Amino acid sequence: MPTMRPPHGSAALTLAGVESTTVPSAAPRLPPQHKTWPTSSYSCLVGAVAAQGVLPLAGAAGLAPWAGMGGAVLATAVAARGVRQDRRQEVRDLLAEGLYRLMGLPAPARRRVRCWRWRGLFVGHPHRLRLDYAPIVDDADPMWLPSILDKIESRMGAAYRVIVHDVARCRLVLGLQSGADEEVEVWRQEHTRATKLTALCGPVCWRCGS
Repeated sequence: MPTMRPPHGSAALTLAGVESTTVPSAAPRLPPQHKTWPTSSYSCLVGAVAAQGVLPLAGAAGLAPWAGMGGAVLATAVAARGVRQDRRQEVRDLLAEGLYRLMGLPAPARRRVRCWRWRGLFVGHPHRLRLDYAPIVDDADPMWLPSILDKIESRMGAAYRVIVHDVARCRLVLGLQSGADEEVEVWRQEHTRATKLTALCGPVCWRCGS
């Protein structure tokens, strides 16, 4: 039976080249964060059960059902808030993992991506994003900023616009695009306020002759 020999020369180089091109390197992932809400929720339930056993002994048996219901409601609220916070952290982590190359970072970093002013039913979308990119990034490149916005839109499922681009601090602040932008709403409020003040102060100024 003939024996198989390992390839030599150009055949070995061809196989090595195929292996190097067909097996991509795994993208770096952020480590999971420590969760504290399960312990807090469990502590609320334990406290409610303990109160139901202690209150009758202390002569306050009528408060035992209320203590049990209060502990259950508090435990549910803590768990719901913790789950929502976990989902929002997952959204931020996915965004950091998708943008770290465009931000000039060697690996994803949570402290470089900040999300706040969330709006929505349960998880929602952050109305503000802050990206602290590395100084090695050529932010004068006309294709860099559109690439950032396209990547965020594909990850978040919503379009964002530039609010502040601080080149000196390598910081980019983005806002969620909506039908009625906050700046337009603020301008309308200021315009309405100025109109009311003019209507009120007009007769007074006319009487004073000013």
